[in-house]
Amino acid sequence: MNNIINNILPGNYWLSKSMEFSKFNTSGSLWYLKKWFVFYHYVFLKANIYDSDYAAISQIFTDYIESLPQKDKKEAYSFFFQIEIRKNKFLKFNDFIQTNLSFNDAQEEKRFIIAAKRFYFMYLMNLGGQSGYKLIIKNKLLELKSYETVVNEISKIILKDGHNNAKVIEQLSDFPAAIRNERQIYFYYGFFHGRESKDLSGFYNLTPIGKATLKANFAELLIIWEHQKIKMISQSPVADIQNLIKVTRPEAFSILNNPYITLLKIIAEKKEITDDQYQFIISKINNNTDQNIIINQVLGDTKNELKFKNKAISFKRERETKTEDFDKELKKFILGICEAPKDDNSNPLSCISWLNNGEIKVLKEKQFVFIANNYTIFSDYLKEKYSTQYTSFENSLRISYINLSKNLPNIVNDEVKYEWYKYIINFDANILINLIYTYIASVYKQFDYQIDNTKLKSEFENFKTLALLLGIKKKDFAKILTDIQSELNEGKFYKFEINEDKYYQIIDAKKIQKDINLSKLIDISNKSTSENNLFVSSNRTRNENLINYLRSYYFTNFIDSKEKTIKCDCCSDFAFITYNDTPYIEFHHLIPFSTEFGPDHYLNLIGICPNCHRQMHFAKPQNRAELYNKTSVNNNMRLSLIHRINELFLVGLIEPIHLDFLKKEKIITAEQYEIYMNNQIIAA
Repeated sequence: MNNIINNILPGNYWLSKSMEFSKFNTSGSLWYLKKWFVFYHYVFLKANIYDSDYAAISQIFTDYIESLPQKDKKEAYSFFFQIEIRKNKFLKFNDFIQTNLSFNDAQEEKRFIIAAKRFYFMYLMNLGGQSGYKLIIKNKLLELKSYETVVNEISKIILKDGHNNAKVIEQLSDFPAAIRNERQIYFYYGFFHGRESKDLSGFYNLTPIGKATLKANFAELLIIWEHQKIKMISQSPVADIQNLIKVTRPEAFSILNNPYITLLKIIAEKKEITDDQYQFIISKINNNTDQNIIINQVLGDTKNELKFKNKAISFKRERETKTEDFDKELKKFILGICEAPKDDNSNPLSCISWLNNGEIKVLKEKQFVFIANNYTIFSDYLKEKYSTQYTSFENSLRISYINLSKNLPNIVNDEVKYEWYKYIINFDANILINLIYTYIASVYKQFDYQIDNTKLKSEFENFKTLALLLGIKKKDFAKILTDIQSELNEGKFYKFEINEDKYYQIIDAKKIQKDINLSKLIDISNKSTSENNLFVSSNRTRNENLINYLRSYYFTNFIDSKEKTIKCDCCSDFAFITYNDTPYIEFHHLIPFSTEFGPDHYLNLIGICPNCHRQMHFAKPQNRAELYNKTSVNNNMRLSLIHRINELFLVGLIEPIHLDFLKKEKIITAEQYEIYMNNQIIAA
């Protein structure tokens, strides 16, 4: 135990972002998260908001509410339609941004609109305005006044009270500050990815997790949130650890791979914990900690608990001793498995109390142990599948910690950052389908792994969105869940089998279409990308028509008249001729389709020989860089890689995670990366 205490370091604890977003006392479980994301998507990620958008928002809210138990619906309608957007007695965005101002340039107008959107989002969410000038701002918004009018009137009031312009700017900036604070949490938990900026501009988008949140019903959203908590690690490699002074033995720094599951295991053992135990003991557990010592010798022993607390106090860091931040982090962990006031005992996953009077207690022991045991099995799977990534994350953050403790510059490796973002913004199909089973068992309060097939089959309608994401058809749903049940009953993890696409084929010469032109390639590319636009998931499949059309386009336009074959887009060697008298060429996604979810678009495809294709996948990074350079110059279409990326960016097919990949692969430079992240394209 003394060794554990000696290895506790300042800033080395479970803390992602301290801001609480549950709005626990005013909504049911995750209602607030659902409402926040839908409004954010339509306000900030769309250029404008039209009547059709308000109708779409209303339908999303209605569908979500109708997925709730009957007794919750009245409260839910009141919560989601506090601002009654189903009728015309509300402030529409186009009216809100009406102004008599004239702008010097497009950037100035853009700043005005973003500032207005921040206030409009606060209005739609009915947030802020607890007291003082912020309350006056909120009331003026509720009077349906334009943004310009609100700013002018509040400015006059503040100046009349004897304050200066600095006070005006402060109040106008502080009123919507909650958006930025909450968005930081969602970035951290993988719902957003891209370039964060204080004024909410920049280049970012909803991730697969965020997009699924828009479509999810009540049951699915609970599962999505559990999925993200299960995958979250105690401190990510991009974590910002500040105020490290006089750290001894910084090399002892370590993370914990699955803190949420560790927390549940401890609560299952102890039946209850206090916020003090979480703050000073549990949140200090890392991969090097003997958890049995914590459970059996520390928790519940007043003398030993005090030793841990005194260690934190000795660091003389406010963040170590400030209870509020730790309580908020703890609440994020239990949100979704505890009962919210508006749930009215209707959340099937609810089995522990909220943090009341500094304590969390198990309320439904049999269910809680069932969930904790299942999650422990999930944890073993995660540790096996992501062992390389977890080691990389920990090593990277340890280096960062050591550098920061020595007041040295801290630069996180691009490869590590990319792997972290890729890990946290994407679904793990295996975790997701196992969570669906755990949820269904909670619905029927049947924790003996003996749910009959009829019950399992009847639950398909509640998981249509996630089933689509996983590629599970109704006829297979119950069978897969039965297999999961059998595996979990034996303490094993069920691995969901995903069918792999065929990468290559030899085309029949008779099927080469001579009339394929660029216009048709664009049309089929647009169709392909729209079909895969909702999710990037295990269900995402290559558009074989696109590959066939592109191959026909190459055969029609690029066959050498003398050699009767095609040059590789990379090495420029001629492709060999197959037994059916056609050149053999393979098509490679520049931003990989399966692993990086690159767009299925002709601009993201290059026709290369088998040797170059294998090298693209398996060569060392420095060798791949040479291949990319050759491809940019040698490709038959004579379209440089930057040109291709620009065009994909302009039509909205480049996601921030794609830019991380391109930078990691050195296809784009750090300077070019910054240009794209500022929502601009590279000059030709």
